[in-house]
Amino acid sequence: MAAGSLPWWLFSCLSGWTPNSRNGFVPQRVKNWPGLCAFAWLCLSCGWLAAEKPNIIIILSDDHGYTDLGAYGIDANVQTPAMDKLAANGALMRYGYSTAPQCVPSRAGLMSGRVQNTFGLRGNGDSDEPIPKDVPTLAERIKAVGGYRTGFVGKWHLGSGDNAPGQRGFDDFVDGPMSRYTANYDLSGKAMPTTSYTITGNRVEHQGKAAAAFIEKNHAQPFFLYVGLYGPHLPRIKKDDPYYLNFPAIHYQNSTAELDDIRRQGLALVKAIDDAVDRMMVKLREHQLEDKTIIFFAGDNGAQPKYFTTLKGRETLSKWDGSENVPLRGEKGSLWEGGMKVPMWVYAKGRIAAGQTITQSVSTLDFTATALKLAGGELTPELDGVDLLPLLTKKSSNLARKKDLFWDWGDGIALQRDGWKIHRFGKRFALFQIQNDPNEFFDLQHQQPEKFKELQSALMERYNSLPEQGRSPLRAIGRGVQEEVYVVGAPETALADPRYLYPYDNGKPVAYPAPLRH
Repeated sequence: MAAGSLPWWLFSCLSGWTPNSRNGFVPQRVKNWPGLCAFAWLCLSCGWLAAEKPNIIIILSDDHGYTDLGAYGIDANVQTPAMDKLAANGALMRYGYSTAPQCVPSRAGLMSGRVQNTFGLRGNGDSDEPIPKDVPTLAERIKAVGGYRTGFVGKWHLGSGDNAPGQRGFDDFVDGPMSRYTANYDLSGKAMPTTSYTITGNRVEHQGKAAAAFIEKNHAQPFFLYVGLYGPHLPRIKKDDPYYLNFPAIHYQNSTAELDDIRRQGLALVKAIDDAVDRMMVKLREHQLEDKTIIFFAGDNGAQPKYFTTLKGRETLSKWDGSENVPLRGEKGSLWEGGMKVPMWVYAKGRIAAGQTITQSVSTLDFTATALKLAGGELTPELDGVDLLPLLTKKSSNLARKKDLFWDWGDGIALQRDGWKIHRFGKRFALFQIQNDPNEFFDLQHQQPEKFKELQSALMERYNSLPEQGRSPLRAIGRGVQEEVYVVGAPETALADPRYLYPYDNGKPVAYPAPLRH
């Protein structure tokens, strides 16, 4: 029997209360206290007295490196106290992954609940309709289940016109990444005709206010809110912004004043993200909704590359947003861990066990599956994620994952299974035991030939199952390009970063990235 469907006649029989034709059931006299207690226990056991439909919030930051969540304890300069507290009282994912190392495909994966390559999407600019109309978004699925008000705030990046948020399942929206927005409600939470407007202040702060306003507008009913915070993605924060001015100056060993200042800019926007999350929490608490809401947080991919600044003629510091992936190998635009391993946590007061650190690999595809299941939807076979709740509520110690985690982007493909990762970049392969070697120092394909053969077969089978337009060309990787640096290591002129330590048992600062060891 579904939660909330207990018939009133059963209540009447068990409690002895009698119906009133005008006012329904009225407490004239309780004739059967044991029966009433049994009814209450039955209601509680099926979740009827708890919120039938929890509020669901998914927050996605942009180009937010794994380093930049204080809860991971990597960099003491990171200021994310609100998120650290939520992670400490919820579940912190040590191995949380996006579906791609780039904005459009990772967002398409999250919103569809599918590896986006399965419907032909590989990268930014591949399609004017990143999620085809015959592929429902999470919002459309939740609307089909019924009972929810849906909202979107921030960076959509999945099309406009017929593919805008308001056309893909969202009732309320404040749609815009930077300064130009299209919205159908205002910052007080009042509905208005769809209006376009421009802001001049901090975009992340504005998006946090818009998210809080959605909660204000819809606090009296179950809601699903997707928030795409546009930070710390370029453009960097302005130097007259209060978040930059109030953030302390930073100095890293073996760094320059220019690098330190860009890092300060990046972390100032990360602090704005933290405050935006806290603003949502304040609004939830104001309406006594904290224990009726589950919040998912992740980055959309790793931080923008900065190491090319050491390679003459490659890139300049103008391409770096100030966020970092230290100590992971790789950055945005690669299938190394730094490209797709992201900050990730889940918080649900009273609904999941607090103080968890999850070391199993979790994907944003699992956010989609879990949110849909919580809303009362069905996890249909084409969905690639799994329901996280059995793990988060400690009803199970393992995720019931039927499909390996899989990525296809650029000239690479990768797959994870049971703590092992195989990565093909161009024509070359590497094999890692990712829990023991999270920074991908050791390629074990020669030491573990049977495991390599098993995963190589699984990787290529998954790759070959994709439609042609969704598959990487797997072109050869030549020396001197981006992927090669990840393999051979940083140029000789690169200086050691004390946060990047090798070996694991007695770590010493090394230059980023360290050479791959076979």
